Amino acid sequence: MEESERRLEESERSAEQLRSRLAKAERAERDLFFLLRRLANSPLGWLLRYKENFRKLERRYLGTDA
Repeated sequence: MEESERRLEESERSAEQLRSRLAKAERAERDLFFLLRRLANSPLGWLLRYKENFRKLERRYLGTDA
């Protein structure tokens, strides 16, 4: 009985850690979206688009065909 209770507690802790990590990842993704949008709309957005990595991120998160 003790073994199953211990496993249940560990499982609950693991689930809480996963929820916490997911929430952090979602906040980071939202921050990235806002940052990319601000950079893309800035006066230097045209210059950033010369970089392939910026264009990839822009397509992935902003859905543009830049």
